[in-house]
Amino acid sequence: MKRAGFILALALCLPAFARGQTGTPRTITALAFQEGAPGGSALSTGVISYVVIPKACTLVGWDIDVDAGTATVATWKVATGTAIPTVSNTISTSGVAISTGTAIRSTTLSDFTTTSFAAGDIVAANISAVSGVGFINFELELTCAQ
Repeated sequence: MKRAGFILALALCLPAFARGQTGTPRTITALAFQEGAPGGSALSTGVISYVVIPKACTLVGWDIDVDAGTATVATWKVATGTAIPTVSNTISTSGVAISTGTAIRSTTLSDFTTTSFAAGDIVAANISAVSGVGFINFELELTCAQ
């Protein structure tokens, strides 16, 4: 079954320090994986989409927004090459979840087995559990060297 999802990668280019501070500037990048439509048909489990990381980055947080219901999202990653990531390439121990409300943001990264991304890594967001969700937005927040 073909999924109707799409991916949106945003480079927000926000300085990670205030004016007058010294150090290496960083950009804040959000990789947004979106599926469905608010109030639409219930989503099923499966990969939302894939994205290639353009430069070396470090994971600093994650977000999930839904129109209703509950969902768990696992993250898969593989080095660039000849294949897209699969469940065997998971960097999630059990996945991050939303169980109440319609939005969650966290900087707790204990579910992730790595927080490092190399230039060219291919990343997938996989809905591993879902109930009553018609729309989901899953974001990885990354800091990347300029």
